[in-house]
Amino acid sequence: MSRFSLTLKLVVEPDGEFTLYTESLCPDTCFVPGRFERGAPEGHSPMKSAVPITVHIERTESGQGGCVMTPVCHRVPAIKRPNLAVFLVQVFVIYKGEVVQEQVIHFDQAVSASDAKTLQEGTAGAVTVFNLHGGGIEVTVKLRGTEDTVVEYRDTQGNVTFQGRQIYHDQARLGRMLSVVLSSAPDSYVVVLTLAVPDVNRPANAKSVDVNTFAVRTLVRDSLAGPAGVAGQVQAYEMIALEGNAW
Repeated sequence: MSRFSLTLKLVVEPDGEFTLYTESLCPDTCFVPGRFERGAPEGHSPMKSAVPITVHIERTESGQGGCVMTPVCHRVPAIKRPNLAVFLVQVFVIYKGEVVQEQVIHFDQAVSASDAKTLQEGTAGAVTVFNLHGGGIEVTVKLRGTEDTVVEYRDTQGNVTFQGRQIYHDQARLGRMLSVVLSSAPDSYVVVLTLAVPDVNRPANAKSVDVNTFAVRTLVRDSLAGPAGVAGQVQAYEMIALEGNAW
């Protein structure tokens, strides 16, 4: 997964112009929004069918640092669509003079100003994105319904993304539990990570909310004869304390 992930929202204003909202997910709290420019960065050619926009991310020493993933937002007003042949907005994200993320959004995806909930201000409500870390792992959860929820798992071995039927959903007294299979070997073992995802409400005046939860890494032993052929304990559990933020 890229160090900076990008989400775009396009709003059509009453005068027919468009406002672009960008949200760059940054690896800690020391990142802040910089300037924006109308056009592509030097050395990069925009698509012929796109209006290019460049946004800059800067780093300060005023944040807490650490591994708390933090959204950095830009608002770019008064974007004009010159003609129907131009149907995209192409966004470049710049950090330390380099393009760290690039993405497009269709003008047809724009929502009306009356319906839009801006990425910068937001409204109170349940959070849908969790960024968590602890015990040598990092987990990002994007709640989008049973079929479209995404779990991104990172450790020293690499990154793995799970989606759709790769994620098992359970509703327990503890709350929502999401499980994914990290590794397996036939007739030998399966390693399952189960993440407790609490219900979290974000106040209207907060960009994110601190979260503390846990995951359980389960080693399920197996044999040619099935679990009954395993000598001793079949499941072994490792509890992992996690912290981070959500919005």
